[in-house]
Amino acid sequence: AGALALEPDERDRVVELARAGDSEAMYLLFLDTAERGGDEQAPTTEEYEKAKQWLVKSGELNNWRAAYVLQLCYTKGCWGLKPSKEKAEHYKNVVSKFGPNK
Repeated sequence: AGALALEPDERDRVVELARAGDSEAMYLLFLDTAERGGDEQAPTTEEYEKAKQWLVKSGELNNWRAAYVLQLCYTKGCWGLKPSKEKAEHYKNVVSKFGPNK
């Protein structure tokens, strides 16, 4: 199991918060899926796609942690996101503006 591994009732609460627009909750849902390991716990294609959607939505709301992951993904290509210099630069700027070292 990953470091996060939300309990089912906790996950329901986080999903509610994410649906209400909480970018940190969106990022947590992404992490919860991303950190799952092992064959029996590996995310399904549907879960993987939903996690990617939460990550992108969180980044669009200027969540700096999501933006950091998106910056890496758009630089190297990951989570099914193709490299894009423009998007990598955009998310780099989000991190510098909203991140811990602003």
